[in-house]
Amino acid sequence: MVLILLLFMASNVSAAEKELLPKKDYIPLQDAYKMFYEKKAVFLDARSEFAYLKERVPGSIQIQAGKTDGKIEQLKKMRSKTFIAYCYGPGCPLAEHLAIELKSYGIVNVKVFADGWAGWSRAGYPVEKGIK
Repeated sequence: MVLILLLFMASNVSAAEKELLPKKDYIPLQDAYKMFYEKKAVFLDARSEFAYLKERVPGSIQIQAGKTDGKIEQLKKMRSKTFIAYCYGPGCPLAEHLAIELKSYGIVNVKVFADGWAGWSRAGYPVEKGIK
């Protein structure tokens, strides 16, 4: 019973209360879409490979925190771009964990899109499906 109560309380903590990065490292939905539309950002999908293969932000790269081997050098070659990390939706920490890891490798131009896939798809923005 106590565990259920703790899980319920944790799920009701707002995204702002759980931020792992400074506010300047987060990007709202409309700004993320503008950067997508203007091709000024590379989107990084921190979700599972299964979720990524099912549907994603068009052109995004699937990369998870703790599984960045082989992708760091690829990202460093794109330093002129802003990277926007996203995961499942509000309250999902995967994008934040990825951003923290990338920053530790010197990739500092990373923003976290906290609305994530849920916000993107709910807004009706472009979707890419299936295997690339």
